[in-house]
Amino acid sequence: MTTPDTRRRTRLVLIIALAAIVVLGGVALVTLGIGAELDEERQVFLKVEVTELREDIAEQIRVGDPVFTDAGGMLVGEIVEVDVARSREAVPDADGGLHDADNPIEWTAIVVIEATGREGQGIVAIDNEVVQAGRPFNVISRKYYLPGTVVSVDVR
Repeated sequence: MTTPDTRRRTRLVLIIALAAIVVLGGVALVTLGIGAELDEERQVFLKVEVTELREDIAEQIRVGDPVFTDAGGMLVGEIVEVDVARSREAVPDADGGLHDADNPIEWTAIVVIEATGREGQGIVAIDNEVVQAGRPFNVISRKYYLPGTVVSVDVR
């Protein structure tokens, strides 16, 4: 018959063994995962399109602004180029044809972010996030949060 102390010791040994397995599994995933397949660090230039902006928000985006993973997160990179213009939209005329015109209330920003990333086997990643044209990318600074879409990825 086992005593309560023996059962406690057995549970403690099992918990420690399980924790060790979890830690070793995590280390294996990190060393054998995508990050291990990527080459050395490179300069990555992300071109991100941000649409449906109000003018007062669009005017706040500046070259030199740092970009973070989230409001209190790690530094991703820095904005090196900004192009802000009125959004374009199709407007019908009296004959039913469509014409390209400025949207009177919405703005679009094209933001180029310089970051440090890794490239390998056709994959480009910044920190743990794979970046590809067409994927969403949030441009987050201390002053604004702008949900956007990656237009291009240039690795140098």
